[in-house]
Amino acid sequence: MSLNSSVVKLIDNITWATIEGTVQWSFSEAPDVLTLGTNYIIPVYITCKYKDQQRIAVYERRYKYYTDEDTWSWASMNVFVMLDNWGRVIFESEDADMKINSLFNVARDNASKVNDIIKSLLKEE
Repeated sequence: MSLNSSVVKLIDNITWATIEGTVQWSFSEAPDVLTLGTNYIIPVYITCKYKDQQRIAVYERRYKYYTDEDTWSWASMNVFVMLDNWGRVIFESEDADMKINSLFNVARDNASKVNDIIKSLLKEE
């Protein structure tokens, strides 16, 4: 199962807007609704406000992947969500997807200001 075409287009638009510098991301704590009552761990949660109206987030979801009843390993996937004004999830991707992975990587770089750090470190004194 894959994301529907309108969601894919939205993710593409947000990715390009981030690359162009018109969208700014920030690290945040994941809302409890994403972890309470689950076995998920969310080590990275990044949010933005797209077009000054819609709260968007991407995050890494870690979970136990069972290969047998007693045998498991850690797995992860990046998730795309839309939130209402009270932080409730109104849309959540259900699939691992390359577009979401790309958005997650671009958003993480944007939020960490890693490019600014690298430029600063390379600057001649």
